[in-house]
Amino acid sequence: MPLAGPALRSVRRRRTSVIALAASLACAPLACSNLAGLDHYTPCSHCSAAEAAGGAAADVSATPDDDVSPDDTGAGDDGNDVRLVDRAMGAPDATIDADAAGRDAALEATGSDGPTATDATGDMNELDAVDAADAPTDTTPDGTGSTLGMGLVAYYAFDETGGTTAADSSGNGHDATLTGGATFSAGLRNNAVTLSGNRQYVALPANILGGLTSFSVTAWVNLGSAPTWARIFDFGTGTTVYTFLTANAGKACRFAITTATNAGEQQVDGTMLLTGSWQHLAVTLGSGTATLYLQGAEVGHNSGVTLTAASLGNTTQDWLGRSEFSVDPYLTGQMDNVRIYSRALTAAEVAELYSSQL
Repeated sequence: MPLAGPALRSVRRRRTSVIALAASLACAPLACSNLAGLDHYTPCSHCSAAEAAGGAAADVSATPDDDVSPDDTGAGDDGNDVRLVDRAMGAPDATIDADAAGRDAALEATGSDGPTATDATGDMNELDAVDAADAPTDTTPDGTGSTLGMGLVAYYAFDETGGTTAADSSGNGHDATLTGGATFSAGLRNNAVTLSGNRQYVALPANILGGLTSFSVTAWVNLGSAPTWARIFDFGTGTTVYTFLTANAGKACRFAITTATNAGEQQVDGTMLLTGSWQHLAVTLGSGTATLYLQGAEVGHNSGVTLTAASLGNTTQDWLGRSEFSVDPYLTGQMDNVRIYSRALTAAEVAELYSSQL
């Protein structure tokens, strides 16, 4: 006999048990008929015989959830989800969320596209297995639903209208501080931070890269001028240990990282940035390769980089628009949508940030 709604709601299993339960339910006699209309399910022998005799085909498709937690800890939809999709409804009929920590998942019947005797709101076509400790989250602050929220350490939209605090929109609490009279004004999207070049910069929390072995920094910049060595960012502890991105290293933009002053810099050079227009810059470092992007396209890379953010230790001077070297000029212009990641973004992700103006 078909499983009743209350019986389903009482089922609680850990990850392996939940997946096994879904499989056994799909193949139990008569249960397959309750999943009629779903995609990609191979019916059991009972239902195969019924289908051969003219019965309805029963298919189930299992697709990964589109919201993926960057750390896969089970906070929100965590990438261990399985969805059963009803072709006729065009929407997920069931989600099985067994998190990486092995917490229990509750299995519940929901939906409205077919009646049952025991579930006034739903049907046996739909199984909703959810981790009771989970709350769905959108891992992309811009709501794009892509992978751009994965590994996001900090995100500064600079959309404030006053004050000196730039909120970290990643939700990680890494708020930044406008220093020296820097202001918010109209930018690429909503507002941006405006720097005059006269000792104005943005101070980020100390150790913003947190000992990472891979990272990415992306930013939109609109330069008023491009004096040599003015920084997009510079994270370090002085003139010996640092990593930076400059718009002008003499002939081109440059990313560098060192633990032995400028003589020990490991570098990537790109191309010159234009002034007076919005330009998108991104640098990624991972697996020994540093890559520099301008306007969504690669402009340089170095596959022999041996240093990482972890090599820098605990950085205490993490700045946007200011250099570790006091003789270098401050940045003149605007910055918008600055993002810091704990991983090396792919070329496709950098292109998406550029094309979507994120």
